[in-house]
Amino acid sequence: MNNFVRMLKKKFWIAIGLMIVCSIALGAEKYFTVDTKTYFSKDAFAQCLARLDATDERIMLEPRGFFVTTPMEYYRFINGAGKKFEFDKFNANWDELTELEQVFWLSSHLYVERYEYNMYILSARVEAAVPHDYEYAKANMTRLLDEYVAFAKEECVRAGVGTLVEIERAELMPKPIKLSLRAIVFKYMAVGAMLGLVAGLLVIFGLSMRKSTNG
Repeated sequence: MNNFVRMLKKKFWIAIGLMIVCSIALGAEKYFTVDTKTYFSKDAFAQCLARLDATDERIMLEPRGFFVTTPMEYYRFINGAGKKFEFDKFNANWDELTELEQVFWLSSHLYVERYEYNMYILSARVEAAVPHDYEYAKANMTRLLDEYVAFAKEECVRAGVGTLVEIERAELMPKPIKLSLRAIVFKYMAVGAMLGLVAGLLVIFGLSMRKSTNG
């Protein structure tokens, strides 16, 4: 331990140097790569409350058993009505996803929840935390829900379970937020400085251990 303290006093410039280098490097990387477009400040929703007028009064579909929420149905939707939309505007990483990953992403952003007996809420959601095109998402989220509701209606009829009847609509559109490039750069410069400090201390500790071993 005494060796480390002595080495720290003699070689503290190493830690300072690494702090400066890592801080500048990480800050510069974010300056040139961070997207400062406008985004939703919180998750945005478009929702539809609907009733299933079942062909048999014993029919009640749980959300998990609601067939329009199965992977096969999402696949059909993506390759049918979904072709009207640019999903990379709802999720900038869309084109990097495999076809199966796209289906599972859709299942958490376009989905059905049971409200009460044979009453369902169909929702479209845009995540604030995922890069998206704010203007496109705002203009097309309700249209995406419209297509999904229409798709669900057709599938209910096709499956012979009954008719899905819309009751009311609701939208939750949070205020937009524009990320500050300056704030992001300074944040990552601070992170870089901390990483540089830790790396510097590890280097100094390694030097003290080597000196101790060599006597």
